[in-house]
Amino acid sequence: MADDPKSPFDIDPRRLDLMWIRQPQLARAAGVREADARHAHAQAKARLDVTSAQLTLEIRKAPGTHDLRDKPTADEIAAAVTVDKRYQDALTALNRRKYELDVASADTTAFVDRRKALENLVELMKLEFHSEREPRARDGKRPAHHMDPGIDFDPTEKE
Repeated sequence: MADDPKSPFDIDPRRLDLMWIRQPQLARAAGVREADARHAHAQAKARLDVTSAQLTLEIRKAPGTHDLRDKPTADEIAAAVTVDKRYQDALTALNRRKYELDVASADTTAFVDRRKALENLVELMKLEFHSEREPRARDGKRPAHHMDPGIDFDPTEKE
């Protein structure tokens, strides 16, 4: 989303009206995507927990099928659960959902930042509308050609 050349996070200062009109819609869409990602993450976490519980029961009933002795310790059972392919698949799915949630959360945060940037741009535009900016040189001093001819200009003087 943010890597798109026409990213919704980009702000065109010449079209602030459109940027403000679209802000609530874009922010809501990002919020819904985050909620969906949060739900998918919770579902994946629940699937991992169920998979772990099922494997634990399966291993306790028939430890020999997982190359364990007749009465395995809790640590041996936990290790057997961790290396089982079903558990690994569920863990991979959980990690993928966690990543998607993190990206969705970052998008939501970016829209909060975008709103603040829009607010600041509007404030800057209001200031420029009510005052004239004086041109400045790179060193922060007014260039001599912008001075009134009747005023002495001392380039070493601090303003």
